[in-house]
Amino acid sequence: MAMAMMMMAGTLAAAWLVMACASETSIARWLNHWLVEWPAAKLIDVERRHLIFIVVALVSAQALLSVGLPDVGLVVAWDVSTYVDIVLATWTLAAVTNLKAANRLAVQRWRLLASGLRRGRPQPRSKRPARRPTQTPSANDDDHPALAIAA
Repeated sequence: MAMAMMMMAGTLAAAWLVMACASETSIARWLNHWLVEWPAAKLIDVERRHLIFIVVALVSAQALLSVGLPDVGLVVAWDVSTYVDIVLATWTLAAVTNLKAANRLAVQRWRLLASGLRRGRPQPRSKRPARRPTQTPSANDDDHPALAIAA
């Protein structure tokens, strides 16, 4: 069992080295597709209800196996506690990520508010003199100056 685990770890380390050091080769692209992109695409579809179902199934399996051999029940209990720890750690990381995003938003808003306070009051616009309407001379009775020239 330990030998198989060491062989698996060595194989994964070799795959990681190929992907890290020779990323432009076809084997590295193939490994990247099957070891990174494909599992990530599958994990996107996992929802909270799937995780809850897995935890419930493991707990019920523990209850069924604890009726049998005590050693098997202990192994299953350890597995269930590991899965529950993983679920709690994932939930905690999601909560921390949300807190970081909220903190980042609060800092941006605070900076925006502080920059507005530093400016002081807005300066009044410069006042221009009001435009005077152009007045026509009061003695001008002609509607069209062209007609007056023609006369």
